[in-house]
Amino acid sequence: MAPLAEAFVLGTAPPALPVSRLASKPRWAMHNAEPGVGSALSAAAAVVAGLAAKRRMTDMRAAVATRASPPEETNSVAEAKASQDSLESSAPDAGQGALSQRLRQRLASTIAEQESQVEAVPSEEQKRIVQQEVDLNGIDPVACFLGAAPVAALSYGFWTFTSRSAEWFYNHPVESDFYPVQRLGLVFQAAVVGLSSLAAGIFGFTALGILLLGVRVSFGVMSGELDPADKSKGIGKRSTAETVLDVFTKDPVEVVKAEKERKLQAERKKDAA
Repeated sequence: MAPLAEAFVLGTAPPALPVSRLASKPRWAMHNAEPGVGSALSAAAAVVAGLAAKRRMTDMRAAVATRASPPEETNSVAEAKASQDSLESSAPDAGQGALSQRLRQRLASTIAEQESQVEAVPSEEQKRIVQQEVDLNGIDPVACFLGAAPVAALSYGFWTFTSRSAEWFYNHPVESDFYPVQRLGLVFQAAVVGLSSLAAGIFGFTALGILLLGVRVSFGVMSGELDPADKSKGIGKRSTAETVLDVFTKDPVEVVKAEKERKLQAERKKDAA
């Protein structure tokens, strides 16, 4: 095989001719000196090109056949991979479903617990204000008027004492350089003024209540609704002052027995009603 054809087949660079030889001989002289070189080169190139084209055609046919009918092993591998992917995708879904179910159960239990702790909304019947009836029989209106007068006098006296004490404290401040003494003096002044004004307010409202009670009983007596002399219906709750007065003026044992009897009569009256 000629050197150029061999180099083309092997994929290497063709050998270089000597420069002196190329330069010394003209083109027509080279053809005359080496007859048949051009035809050999052309034939070798054609052979190599044919072999390469044949090899490419063979490779293309094999690739087309492989794509048209893939082997069974490739199909089994693809199926195994698909099943594995489906298992991997279903496992997180199952875990997320169980987690969401536990969260819903916990949320439902928390809501039920909070609902049990919340107070029930009152109904319209419970919202309605029911006035408790008090039996005013056996109350003397004259005693109410007479009792309101000294209570009002006490209220006025405490109010006068509050004004006078505040004025005196203002005109006679605590003269001391010792800070604790100054603070104690101010605290004492505030306590005296505050307590006396509180007592004045309490006695004042008490006197007003007794006076209004006397007015209401007087109106009931004039209309015939109430009877001051009827003591049988007056089984209401006794005041603390009445109980304390009975304890100091009577036998405590008798007072306790009378209180129990009064409560028993009140319960019987309620059951009968």
